[in-house]
Amino acid sequence: MCSFIRVQIYDKPVCRFGAVIIIAKAILITLYQQAMLAAERKIREENGMGRDNPLRWFWVALWMLFLSVLSGCGNEPRMSPLPADAVIVAFGDSLTYGTGADDEHTYPHQLELLIGREVINAGVPGETTDQGVRRLPEELADYRPALVILMEGGNDFLRHYPAGDTRRNLRQMIELIRQAGSQVVLVGVPQPKLVLSSAELYQTLAEELQVPYLDGAMAEILSDKTLKSDLIHPNGDGYRRFAEAVAGFLREQGAINGLNPSWEK
Repeated sequence: MCSFIRVQIYDKPVCRFGAVIIIAKAILITLYQQAMLAAERKIREENGMGRDNPLRWFWVALWMLFLSVLSGCGNEPRMSPLPADAVIVAFGDSLTYGTGADDEHTYPHQLELLIGREVINAGVPGETTDQGVRRLPEELADYRPALVILMEGGNDFLRHYPAGDTRRNLRQMIELIRQAGSQVVLVGVPQPKLVLSSAELYQTLAEELQVPYLDGAMAEILSDKTLKSDLIHPNGDGYRRFAEAVAGFLREQGAINGLNPSWEK
């Protein structure tokens, strides 16, 4: 899964992909520190020095800095486990509705099969984020979901709405979801351009509100013509790939333990 998408949580990708590198550097620094301290002791003994050299404290401070980086990664909030009877609402526009595929190949339907939990398809084609803000409270009241997967904003980009308005509407939706007692996952939506990537406002918002953030999955799919039904929508295979990306993200975050054994590739 990691080879297909880039997953970011709270704008700290180093904690997902760079942890091994940091640990390796920390080990090397420890070895170097020990060598320097041994050399320092030898110099002190040869020169009859009876007090510590300030160099010791430099390396101690450096080591503590690396420990703080590692501890910061470990303290990131994780999602709460979803019970087997949890209801998940997939909220969004045509990308959630499944334009370009039949009902059985939409991402919410395939995600439901994949994780063994009920997933409500609350996608409305053509919807903008300001419309989504008005519709969301009814969906929350009707389904009382344990989790909302929020993927909206594409129609704002197509209509050239100000990014500030889109960001404000998404923030309001996240706040409404949390006020309802539900968890939320924010999904980055790409802007129409030559090289697709999630719009920067999603990353900014995820960092600001500390929202679990799935970045790059939809952009990767829409960059592959074999996974698209038209210029801006996936086909059945593309939605399947996206459902797998979401399921992998939920598992990494601790929301689910594994995939439905009955799922067939």
